[in-house]
Amino acid sequence: MWLRDSQEPYTPKDKLYYALLSGENKHIAIGELESLLESVNARVNLIYPLETLALIDTSASKEQLARITSQSGYIRETGVSVTLAPEDPYRFPRHVENRVPPGVYWIVYEKHMKPEWDPGQQTIIKTIITANKHASYSRNGMILKVDHYPGFIHLGIRLEKKNYAEFVSRLPRRRPVFRPGTLDPILSRSIVNLSRPLQNKVYLDPFCGVGGFAIEAGLVGFNPVLCGDMDYHMMKGAVVNIKHYVKGKALICYYGDAGRLPLKDNSVDRIVTDPPYGRTTSTRGLRRESIIRDFLREAWRVLKPGGFLVYAYPAEVKPRNLARETGFIVVGYYEMHVHRGLVRAIVVARKPRAG
Repeated sequence: MWLRDSQEPYTPKDKLYYALLSGENKHIAIGELESLLESVNARVNLIYPLETLALIDTSASKEQLARITSQSGYIRETGVSVTLAPEDPYRFPRHVENRVPPGVYWIVYEKHMKPEWDPGQQTIIKTIITANKHASYSRNGMILKVDHYPGFIHLGIRLEKKNYAEFVSRLPRRRPVFRPGTLDPILSRSIVNLSRPLQNKVYLDPFCGVGGFAIEAGLVGFNPVLCGDMDYHMMKGAVVNIKHYVKGKALICYYGDAGRLPLKDNSVDRIVTDPPYGRTTSTRGLRRESIIRDFLREAWRVLKPGGFLVYAYPAEVKPRNLARETGFIVVGYYEMHVHRGLVRAIVVARKPRAG
């Protein structure tokens, strides 16, 4: 984004927030942000993505935004948006003048990519301090975050910064049971969050493998966590892994076919899963289209009206169309280029409410 000479200084009309995204899988990150806001019943009028920065007009509280940041996969930090200024040595001081609310701050500068105007962080920080003399500055103050992109500089007051260290112990090769092809925990968390997670609701993964999605589902608050797999050894590995990371939640694992789920009609709130593609995971001689069609029919049966289904499958199979054919309403679709022979599509679908 470039701010033109004719544009006025950007100042939020009411309360505008910002989210700094990781930069990986940008469209999934935006979808995750929207989904988490929806899960707390927050009004969302605008999510305006600028590179890895998203400006958010929402009714969510500061406390809710802080929790969303901690729960997320791809949201690095959130805060209150102060101003969006042009990257220009002559116009920048005017755009930041008296924009920072009175208070005590510590300025943290971060440069993203390669900006056109690059005078160094000390010059920019000095300009901000000079232009906002009603504010004071101390290491013990609130974080005034300065994010510098090509074309613009954003100022915001940080509310929460994500601690990614929590994911390290859950990396696939650090789990008690490892299988090739397992998704990393950050991506798994983000995909689980696309389902609009709710506390103490029933979660199901009928292709659980060694439990990657189920671990993240338990950690974000689903209870009970149900998971199954046709591979007995995979299912046993999931039990070991989930119990290792998730404490105090009801866990039900079963050995069985996702096309014949041992569950009652309308008994599950959310389904998040990654069916086998026939590459690193076996389809046991079954055609991919047959597996996914049988699963979708069962997902429709066991999912409660208004419940969400999230699943990943190769884009060449057109999984979005298969979901619609089953009766689901597709509310999100994302593609990930895994390698030359595989584009993974992630479908987010909702079962219509009764009546």
